Amino acid sequence: MLTLFAYGSFGSYGSYANESILSGILQAFLGRIIIVILGLILGLVVFFVFMPKKNEGKYTGFLGWLYDFLNFKILLSQGLLKALYAISAATLILSSLYKFLFTEGGSIGAKLLAFVLTFVLGNIILRIVYEFMLFIILICKNTSDINSNLEKFNSKFEENSRKNDSDINNN
Repeated sequence: MLTLFAYGSFGSYGSYANESILSGILQAFLGRIIIVILGLILGLVVFFVFMPKKNEGKYTGFLGWLYDFLNFKILLSQGLLKALYAISAATLILSSLYKFLFTEGGSIGAKLLAFVLTFVLGNIILRIVYEFMLFIILICKNTSDINSNLEKFNSKFEENSRKNDSDINNN
């Protein structure tokens, strides 16, 4: 049990210190509750006012980029995966080189074989893993592009069919 002493005579429990700690905990809790409520309100306002599909193409510059970013038309994961791959490959190469040059024990032939296998096979496996992750992202991106182009095609097709129908009815 935590016992805090405030100013006063020896052996008396400090109620001021306990109240101060409880007050701080209560303030922190209430502050977090207020932040969550304000975040919820702000998020809903942005979602319903700024992000609807009717606003597509309405914004330019930074607001246009922000609109695309919030609607996941800009994917950060593709660039992030590329950077992580470069870092992982460089780390793998350096660690295999370090193990070959600076570890003790074992024969030179075994160390060389381990170096070559780690350097070559490690990079091949790493590349395949990252390609599969990137492949999933590209499938998502291409499917989204196909869907967008299909919507444009369908709207033009409907427009032309209405135009042709009105031309037939007028004749």
